[in-house]
Formats: sequence, C-alpha cells, structure tokens
Amino acid sequence: MDIEVFCVKIYNNGMKRNFLVLLFLLFCCAACASSNPPSFESGDTTLQIISDPHYLAGELMDESRNYDEVLLANDGRTVQYASLVFDKIIDKALEIDPHYFIITGDLSYNGEKASHLELAQKLKRLYDQGIQPLVIPGNHDIFNLNAKNYKSIPYQKTDYITDSEFKEIYRYCGYEGAYSYDPNSLSYIFQTANDEWLIMLDTALYSFNLEEGFPLISGYFMSLEWLENNLKYAQVNNIKCYVFSHHNLFIHNPLFDYFYEIGNSEDLIDLYHKYDIKLHFSGHLHIQDIVNQDGIYDMTTGSLVDYGNRYGILKINQTGFYYNSYSLDFLMENGKNFNDYSRELFFSLGYDKFYYGANFIEDLAKRKIYAEFIAEVNALYFNGEITYNYRSLKRSQGYQIAKEFLPNFNQSYVNQMIECGNRETHTFYQYY
Repeated sequence: MDIEVFCVKIYNNGMKRNFLVLLFLLFCCAACASSNPPSFESGDTTLQIISDPHYLAGELMDESRNYDEVLLANDGRTVQYASLVFDKIIDKALEIDPHYFIITGDLSYNGEKASHLELAQKLKRLYDQGIQPLVIPGNHDIFNLNAKNYKSIPYQKTDYITDSEFKEIYRYCGYEGAYSYDPNSLSYIFQTANDEWLIMLDTALYSFNLEEGFPLISGYFMSLEWLENNLKYAQVNNIKCYVFSHHNLFIHNPLFDYFYEIGNSEDLIDLYHKYDIKLHFSGHLHIQDIVNQDGIYDMTTGSLVDYGNRYGILKINQTGFYYNSYSLDFLMENGKNFNDYSRELFFSLGYDKFYYGANFIEDLAKRKIYAEFIAEVNALYFNGEITYNYRSLKRSQGYQIAKEFLPNFNQSYVNQMIECGNRETHTFYQYY
C-alpha cells in the first residue's frame, strides 16, 4: 500500500493522537533508506573516469634530466612519470574491470603527435581486454603550436595533430561504433550495453589555433541543435543520459571563470533542465570538485598527474547512480609511494612560488609560515580535502598572517580555495 494512502486511512480511523508519532517514524524510515546509496549488480554499467593525463611520449624526453622540478612541471605535474602513471592507471582499470574508461580531455602534454600515438597504444590494452575507452579532446590536444621535443635544449618543435588525425588515432576510443556523431566536431554519443547514453561533448576551440597563432584555452559547445535532437529522442524513449566534456559546466571558483567554464554553458543548462539531465563530468581545472546548481551536478576529476592523482568510478542503473573518487598510488622503484612523491613535489613547488612572491612580508619567519600555509591549502584544494581540514585551516597561524598581509583577503586565491573547497568533492549518489 502507498505510504500516503496508509497515513490517510489511519488518520481517518480516529488515530489522530498517534498520527504525528507515526508520521515521524515513517519520516525516519524514509531518511534511513535514502541515506544508503543504490545497490548495484555486476551487469550494471560501471565507468572509470580520468582527466588531464597530459601524457608526454618517452621519445620526446631525455631520461637523464629531471623534468618535474626544473624544466617543465613547475606547476606540480609529474610529467617525469607520465608513462609510468598511465601504465598504472591502465593496470588499475584492468583490476577494476569497468565497462567504459573515459578521459575528459588533455590527453597529451601539448598535442605532440608522438604522445598521442603512444597513449593510444596504451589504451589498446583496455580495448583488447573488453574495456571500451572513450575520449574527447581538450585544449592541449589538437593544432597545438607548442608541441615540442624536449630531448635537447633549446627545445625543438615537433609534429602536432589535426582533428581528423585525432579521430583516426583514437578510432577505437569512441569514434568507431558510436550511436551518433556530430558532423561539425569531435562530439559523439556512445550507447552502453544497458542502453544508457554517454554523451561526449567536444568543447575545445582548436579550430582557431592556427589563425590565432596560439592554442586557445577557453571552451565553447557549438552543436546545440545536434545535441537537442538527440536529447529529445532520449527523453521520449526514456534513455538515461550522462554528459562529459573537457571544460566545466559551472564555475567552480570565481577566480577560474572565463577560461574554464564552457562559454555558452547557459544554453547547455537550459537543455539539461528541459530534458532532465542530472550529471555532467568535466576536467580542465585539475582539481577534484563537485558543484550542484538547481539539481544539476558538474563533477570535475582532478588531473591524473597532479596531486592527488585522482580517478572516479561511476556506477549507474535504472534505480540511480553512485560516484566516488579515488587516489592512484603505487610503489615506485626507489621504494617511495608515488602519492607521497606527488604531494611533496606539488607542495615544494607551491612553497617556492608563494614564498618568493611574498616580498611584501618583510618578516622572513612570517613569510615562511605564510608560504607553507598557502602551499598546504593549495595541495588540499586540488585533492578535494579542504572540507576535512576547514576548521583547522581557519584557526592556523598561516591563516591569520594571510588575513593580515593580503589587502583583499576575501577575494584572494587562498581564501577562495578555502571557501570554495569546503564542500563534498568525492562522493555523490542519487535515486531516480
């Protein structure tokens, strides 16, 4: 019997005195039921999601140089170990055995043809084992005039790839066997074995790179008519849709807006409301984060090569979905955990940048505390760990020093990381 009908019958039968008690108990039962994620079976769809691996081919590097600390990765990316990291995420995928392995853009370091070819061969391991890779380009991947060979100094230019070459190189990664292809971009829709739709949106503006003379960072989705026609069909036929892009659907931090949010995201959001789309996955920011606006969620997966080296697992069926992020870790040849190495690199490079940029703090002891504090906040923010440390951060000496010396503290980078990062960033589930 329906719960509401049951309550009405009890009320009408004169049990008014106990009605509120009963209602409270029913509410508690409903709350307990909804506090547990949906249950899944082996046949339900499982996706493993990574973003921004920024793969750099081994043939483009000199093994005797330390690229992480002095040459390339002054933002904390572990480029030195790009090949090893990707081998390990492939190993992890073979262990998890998802149905689909998705990369939301920036597959390559700077669009080098050799990097794409090498990465595609690694993805072939999954394809050959029955795991379907699905990829879309990011702003680094196509017509990138910064593609270089880093074996010798000065660095030499190397071949980049075109959009048609991207489609050919990754032909078994979604560009063969898709349900629908956008004729005007590298967007497509892949239908799962359970008849869900994985909608892969190409939001990169690489077609303007040669004209502009540099790779454009910002994103835009140009094929709204193609998308709406498909969403309309999906709604009529009760097909669940999940959308993926490189650029973000929402602003995750007010300091990262124009170059990160899809330029016409409002048009996409209107379509999502119209056709009841709940989940959008993106990358580009290199942070692990989840933003909810009016029941639509944009989940950004942290960069595989930035601390904390994140990947996500999404399980879906007809009752609901469950998402959780995980940190990739493994034992390196030197006996050190990779995640520890990644964190130390990220922290140390951040510390140097913040320390030498804080010449407005003359007291060197305070400057040191300030730099250590912001480097720590930076690492926690990228790994989606601010909310677990929020109170202790705001009570710390570093926080007080930052408030003292930063004239626009509320709008500062450090405060925006603390405030914007104070939310759940790793786990989300919902019933339909």
